[in-house]
Amino acid sequence: MDKDLPSFRRISVGAVTVLATALAFLAPSRSIAATATAPMAVTATVQSACIVAVTPLAFGTYDPTSGSVKDGASTVTVTCTSGTSFTVGLNAGSTSGATVTTRQMINGSNRLNYAL
Repeated sequence: MDKDLPSFRRISVGAVTVLATALAFLAPSRSIAATATAPMAVTATVQSACIVAVTPLAFGTYDPTSGSVKDGASTVTVTCTSGTSFTVGLNAGSTSGATVTTRQMINGSNRLNYAL
């Protein structure tokens, strides 16, 4: 052999064959691995739930000497899980002395009646 050749060139053909065979066994092969599939059951129980969102009701500026009715608008949005029934009902509110039909806003000792 020529002594000027790099040492890796001196490997015999038999050693290369053994090395290639060993690497082939270590490398992943599609022919060795198999894929199996099966259906998987998935279940969930969804509880009934509702979310209520309300926009503020603003009557704007009210002149108590005008005697005219002041209108305002608000939106009540109810979002429930599928199949959940609901009923929207309004109570008298949090002001003492108010009723469902005659609600009251209060500012100190001043009260202002309103209806929905």
